[in-house]
Amino acid sequence: MHRNTCLLICLSFSNTVFSEEACDYSRPLASITACYEAKAKKSDDNLNDAFRKLKKAVEHCSYKNKATKAYWDGFIESQRNWIKMRDEQCIAKASFYEKGSSSQQIELNKCRSISTDQRYKYIKEEVKYINELP
Repeated sequence: MHRNTCLLICLSFSNTVFSEEACDYSRPLASITACYEAKAKKSDDNLNDAFRKLKKAVEHCSYKNKATKAYWDGFIESQRNWIKMRDEQCIAKASFYEKGSSSQQIELNKCRSISTDQRYKYIKEEVKYINELP
């Protein structure tokens, strides 16, 4: 119980730093958990949208040769590695909380959301890069 209280206090202070929309910590724990699940899903949806835009940009880029294939193949490999790194890093972070607890689930989803939002911004920059190629 002490860990859950500590988590809620810590998250309430750090949440505004990492997120544009804060989950309401005055709500019941189940509501906070659901809020972070929704944030993680929204982050995944944004990332998938950016991924589709990058794929389209590469398909329509003026370079129709081995360069686009090499870029795309390298990007796919980096994306797979990033997903593995994100998941392992978030699991490690959440290991400070009781296994299977709401606090652990909140930390997992919070970590995934933050990391995925960062990757989303990176992919958006890649789309811009591809679209601006000569």
